[in-house]
Parts: sequence; C-alpha cells; structure tokens
Amino acid sequence: MRQRKKVWSICLVIALVFSSIFTWNEPALTAYASETKTEKIVVYVAAQGKSLDGTKTVAIDKTPVQVDKGTNAAAAVKAVLDASDYKDNYDIPDTGYGPYLESINGMGTEQAGKNWYYWSFYVNGQYSNVGMGSYVLQEGDQISLIYTYDDLSTEASVFADDTSLNPETPAVESAEASMKKAQGIAAKEIYNSYFADGHIPGLGSVNELYAVFSLARAGFEAPEFYGKVKYKLTRQLKELATEGTTYDAVTKTNITEETFSSKKVPEQNYAFVVLAMTALGMDARTTGGYDLIEKMASKKLYEADNSYNAEQMMLFAFDSGDYALPEGENYCTREELVAKIAGNVDETIAGSIEWDLIDGAVMAVQPLAPYTESASVEKACQKVIRFAGKMQNTHGYYGDSDASNNAETAAQTLTMLGEFGIHPMIETENVDFVKNGHTLADAILEFVDLDQEKLSASVMNYSPEQILRGITSFVYAAENAGETVYRVKTVPEAKVPSEPFEEERPQPDPSATPSATPSVSPSAAPSTNPSATPSVSPSAAPSATPDANPSVIVLSETPAAKKNPAKKIVAAKKKINTKKGKTVKIVIKVAAKNPKKVTTDAVKVSGKKIKVKKITKKAGKITIKVKALKKGKRIVKIKVGKASTKVTLNVR
Repeated sequence: MRQRKKVWSICLVIALVFSSIFTWNEPALTAYASETKTEKIVVYVAAQGKSLDGTKTVAIDKTPVQVDKGTNAAAAVKAVLDASDYKDNYDIPDTGYGPYLESINGMGTEQAGKNWYYWSFYVNGQYSNVGMGSYVLQEGDQISLIYTYDDLSTEASVFADDTSLNPETPAVESAEASMKKAQGIAAKEIYNSYFADGHIPGLGSVNELYAVFSLARAGFEAPEFYGKVKYKLTRQLKELATEGTTYDAVTKTNITEETFSSKKVPEQNYAFVVLAMTALGMDARTTGGYDLIEKMASKKLYEADNSYNAEQMMLFAFDSGDYALPEGENYCTREELVAKIAGNVDETIAGSIEWDLIDGAVMAVQPLAPYTESASVEKACQKVIRFAGKMQNTHGYYGDSDASNNAETAAQTLTMLGEFGIHPMIETENVDFVKNGHTLADAILEFVDLDQEKLSASVMNYSPEQILRGITSFVYAAENAGETVYRVKTVPEAKVPSEPFEEERPQPDPSATPSATPSVSPSAAPSTNPSATPSVSPSAAPSATPDANPSVIVLSETPAAKKNPAKKIVAAKKKINTKKGKTVKIVIKVAAKNPKKVTTDAVKVSGKKIKVKKITKKAGKITIKVKALKKGKRIVKIKVGKASTKVTLNVR
C-alpha cells in the first residue's frame, strides 16, 4: 500500500490538474440536489490527518449524510466539510478534470524529502481508483479522507471494526444469561418504584398502564397486582359502555370518552390501554362490552391526532393481539398505516441525522416487522437497520451530547431488532451491531449492577421502562421465542379478585369533574421522533414531539396536582464549545421528590448575546436550544423555580 501511495503521490505532484483520479462530468451538487422526492441513501464521511511539522491536525468524526441516489462522492464530502469546524478552511478546486481535495485546515499537498503529503480518498477501506467527482455513492458507503504520507491507514479510525474480536458462542451465551438476569432486576426495580404503594392504575393513568405492559412482557410475576388491574379495567370499561363515564379512585377523576379523544394524542392513549390489556390476556374488543379497537381505528380519531407516532402506536396495539379491524370507509386499515410509515422513512432518517439521534428512525420501523413481505416495506426497514448499525461507535455505543453511552438509544435499537427477530450479537452480511467485539448488550449492562441487583440512578430517573423493553426484546430474540415485546403470545398469571378491593370501594366524589385527559404517570411512549424536532431520545420520557431523547410522552396532570418543585437542577455539561450563529443544546437534569412529575412550568433562561430558540420539558430533564449571537464567552443562566445553574458557552 505504501508503494501504491508513492506512485499516486508522484503523479499528483507532477500534474495535479491532469491527475487521473479526479474527474467530474456534471455540475456541483449539494447534499439535497433535487426538490422532487427521489430515493435517498445515507453515506458516512470521516477525515483524519496531521501536518508535516505536527502543528496542525484534522479530525472529522464519522458523519452521516443523506444524498439523492446517484450523487457522487464530492457532493457528500463538501456537505460534511461545510457542516464541520473547517467550513471556511478547506479547498476543493475543480481544474476542469474534476474536483479534488487540496487542503483542510491549511494542510495541503506538501513535499517531504522524496515523499509527498496529500489527501487520499478511500471508500469502504479501499483506495479509490476514481476521483470524488466520478465515484457514484452506494447506500452505506464509508468515505475516509486521510492525509498521507506517513499514515498508512486505509480507512479513518472511527470506522475501525475488528471482526476477529466478535464474541464466540460462550461469550454470547454468557451475555444472554446476564441480560436475562438484568431483565428481572429492571422489572423488580420498576414495580417497586411505581406500584409498591399498592395503588392500581386504570384509565385515569394510561402511562402507568404502559409500565404494566412492560412488566407483563418481561415476565415479571405479580399475580395479585395484575388481577386487580384486570378487575379495575373491566369495571371501568363496562361503565364507559353502559353509562358513558367511569370513576378512577387513584386520580380522583371521572373518565369519559372525551378524556381520550379530545386531546392531542388520543391514539396513544388508547394504545397504552390496549397494550396493557392484551399483555394481561384481556380482549380489547370485548372486555366490558367496550370495543377499544373500533375506537382506535376510527379515521375521525386518527385525523384528530397530532402526535408524531400515531401510526406506530396504532399498529402496535392492533397487532399485539392480532385484532381484526372494523371495515368501511370510516376506518383506517393496516395497509394505510404501514404505507404511511414506510413512505416516510427517508424523512425520518433525515431528522435523525439532523438531531444526531437515531431513536426516531429505529422507533418508526419497529411495528413494520410483520409486513416485510412487501418489497417496499422490506427495503425501508433494511435501510433503517443498516443506518442504526453504522451509527454505533467503535465501542458499540450510541452517544449524544449528553452521554457517550446513551441507554435509551441502545434500548430502542434493541427493541427494533427484537421486533425483527434479529439477535444483536450475531453479525451477518446485512446486520452488524458488533463493533470491535463490543455489543449492545455490553452497552445496556453498563447501567445494570448485576451483583447489587440495581439499575443505575440515571436510568431509574429517566424512563426505566424503555430500558426494560429493550432488554426484553433482546431476551425474546435470543430465545427465538416466536413472539416479541409488542406481539403477545404468552401472558403472566393474574389472580382476579371476586369482589371489589379496598381502592375500588369508595364512591366518586360528587364534586369531581370530568378529567380533560388521563393523568400522567411514570411511563412514556417509545421515544420521540427526531425527524421533527428532537424528542427526548427514544429516551423514554419523550415529550409528545421528538425531542432529544425519545420515550416519555407527557399527557396531563391530575386536576389537583400537588406542588412538586425542583429541588436542584444540574447541567449535563457546564461548558459547551460552539460557533457563532449555531444552535446548541443545553441539557438540564432536574432533581425533585418525583423527577417525573416535577413542576417545571417556570423555566427562565437569560444571558447576553444569546437567543433562546426552544425549551423542551420532560420527565426529569429540560432541553434548551440557544443560539450564540456573538463570539466570546457567554454565560447562560437557567432558573427553575428557586433552583438555578449556569452554563458557559465558548463561542468561536
């Protein structure tokens, strides 16, 4: 390879303008060259190098870029450089024989004795025999720009993946046993955190029903608890069917149909109920004489839903018990919902790239697994699966601005793989979720203390059910169980009481008025869809819209919500480097008696020469997007109630 580089370097120096490796037969392209909807592909660009005298370096991390199919490599390279710290400090001249990368950060073609330093162009670990302007990109291509002469690498270090380190059977079996144990630990922690006080969730707290679903699918044993949930839901649905209203003793609210249908996320509200019921062996079409599936399938309800994930939640609910849908022009069909999701995959991936968070993309295709007999659906799903695998770093992690190992993103990816029956530790030609021997199981297990049988505080404070669903998905795939988290075949034992239990006995308070929407409780929906705006990460407590981390969706508080002010707020990063005019995320973690219900209505952000773009609040976390208007050190002051903190922006 060194000899090969010498030959090319000599040719380059003798006549750059005639270099055979750089040709271009079409005008310059941008990353999004066409305004019409054409097929998109995702490629990945990275650059590395050090100047001859050692005073300058270039380091561009693996950067995904979405381009039109048929685009050449030069367009992708330019798009990445324009978005990097070297935006104003690179040169890609076009001599008439095609564009070539002359310099980045002042590091260009330079002679060193008999040798030459210059930028080499590699694709998928191979030296390219054609130039950037002639190479037509393919889905998943990895482009490495390496400053030679003394760097003999054939790909950027951020693409390194030594497959000889892939786990063999004993290591796989050990990880499977650890994940099975982690499943039990997570389920027990969640149950004790949410339901140890003995209260029984019902229609007044649908998010808690999603937690019940997660526990049941994990095989957590709580027969008396499950039995009471079934009793309560049956009673409430029967009253809804016969009287049009029902009372919830926990939230002290009256529930009507409008409780579900009048708000922004009605499909999700219904889906949480259906999923919990199905996981407990109840029929969501007939229990209590109230047909939840018919309600969900209504086009009127669907069209009134403003959430980003309505189609996903509807399919999850419908397919959880393989429910037959009502027919007629007034009802949605599975085919329509599937087509909507699959048809938007390119846009969803674009959003994930924009927010540097893959949760939205992996969450979108999770419910499509049963429909891959369709070639278009299969193609859309494979595109996302490949994207998710490529976005792992060399340690097998998914990182964002908050952490190098994002538990929520790893969990959402495991959930996706589980729905497709893919074992994440088994690498195949089209599936690669093992990087240098590191796996998603390793990533998740960093948040589980198997010896002390505890989940980390960061996970417990931020949507642990999402982590549990990811672990459970791994277990189902590893056991080849023939079912998934969202497609139910087995249900846990439930001991249904024969008469009302204590909580069910009190009569409704005559002064109670119908609740506007079910009160919010610990869980959340699968994660936000970064394609719109970052949700939380499929972290689990996503807001109803994509935030940075997808997973908790806040519906509403109970009518008489108790004060639960923030006791302390802590910035995930005290210092953030950014550029003038660029929007940056500031993540604030909130400590309170119950972080998931902290009252954070009054978030105040102040600072000189900054502009606040958006504030997103979710369980235990606040994400603030600000734009620095002037270079220098900018102090951003954040106040939540009486708690406050500061973040320093170093603006270039």
